[in-house]
Amino acid sequence: MRRLAVLGAAMLALAGCGSDVTSGTVVAKDHVAARDWTYWQPIYVARCDSKGVCTMQQTGVIPVEMHDPECWRLALRAGNDTGEVCVDQQTWERTAPNDHYEPAKGVAGS
Repeated sequence: MRRLAVLGAAMLALAGCGSDVTSGTVVAKDHVAARDWTYWQPIYVARCDSKGVCTMQQTGVIPVEMHDPECWRLALRAGNDTGEVCVDQQTWERTAPNDHYEPAKGVAGS
């Protein structure tokens, strides 16, 4: 049960990553080609002593195959917040730095 609690805490810590900025002033733009890569995921085991004190020990790694899709990326600023969005190639080509970018209504991830 303690192993599940430790794993759950680690997953919650990672869930907070990322930006919520999806519209704003375009400050930069670039193109990132699609790529396949391998992430080596550590495997941990909780080892607890007789007093209930537990430590995490890495016991190995497993390869996890990853794929990053092509991204026509716009870097955005909205007030003091910054973020990035991937858009289609046509939107990227017609958008210039200092333009205001607003995603089309009903289009997720644009």
